[in-house]
Amino acid sequence: MKLKDYLKKKKIDVAVFARLVGVSQPYISQIANAKKNPSLEVALRIVDASKGKVTIRELPYQMKKKRQVAAATTIQRARR
Repeated sequence: MKLKDYLKKKKIDVAVFARLVGVSQPYISQIANAKKNPSLEVALRIVDASKGKVTIRELPYQMKKKRQVAAATTIQRARR
């Protein structure tokens, strides 16, 4: 599920979710609107904060980060 859809479906305020993840509200808003790419660390924290409802593959990323996304997906699967 995309981050924006998750926040809307769960009726979670962006500022509250940002605190859960440990980043600023504008940064989460930009990620949710696909205007910024999260670092691998932040992407994993988003996955954790959403209890896996938002997956690493559904977060915006640049093609050059493809290897990081593949690694993060492996980490995410290992956590299950």
